[in-house]
Amino acid sequence: MLKIAICDDNPEHLHYTASLIQKELSSFRLELETFSAGSRLIKLVEEDNYTPDIAVLDIDLGPENGIDLAKRMNSLVPTCRIIFLTGFADYAPASYEARHVWFVLKSSADQYLGPALRRALDGLDDPSAVLGITARTGGKSFFIPLGEILYLERYARKARIVCKNAVHLIPGSPAALINAHVAPFFIRCHQGYWVNIRQVTGLERDEFILVNGTRIPISRSFRDAARSRFFEQLQS
Repeated sequence: MLKIAICDDNPEHLHYTASLIQKELSSFRLELETFSAGSRLIKLVEEDNYTPDIAVLDIDLGPENGIDLAKRMNSLVPTCRIIFLTGFADYAPASYEARHVWFVLKSSADQYLGPALRRALDGLDDPSAVLGITARTGGKSFFIPLGEILYLERYARKARIVCKNAVHLIPGSPAALINAHVAPFFIRCHQGYWVNIRQVTGLERDEFILVNGTRIPISRSFRDAARSRFFEQLQS
């Protein structure tokens, strides 16, 4: 679970920031907490051992100062990546008093909050632990953790998601489900197959062997790229 804290004393800004984050990180399993005051965030950290992975902090928090809040977070939760999100560019020089990964103006949040979040995610020890695919069928959305997915298969005009303990049939193509966040973990090895690179245990002739013994064909047109990705994974 990727834990993200947002602190902003403006309810409309707080809601909008949360919606942007949910859109940008739709391929992650999120636990999103919102705070209207820095004191509430610190209280949760100190009393309930709350340890967010990322904190998106406004700087002008009424009687409170977001830079001082970031300093406290630096001390209490050293692994938490801080993103400043403010309406005032004048705060930029002072923001370097606290350790943070990005300074974003609210006026350009649509453009820069996404890259800031991706920079913050670079610090995660194992992104695959919180990554996955969000699928929608029957009017409902559900999240499938990356660690559960063996491979995706094109099945007529649908995507067949084969997991360790389940199979899901989703309208649309597999390629549409594999966004930029999860793409590094999949190898397209055939016109109709995308395998989870973390589930591949071997390569035998023109087949990938998965952890459960399933064999996935590698077609001639994808052979060189698929084999190259496989050997890169072995060396990483």
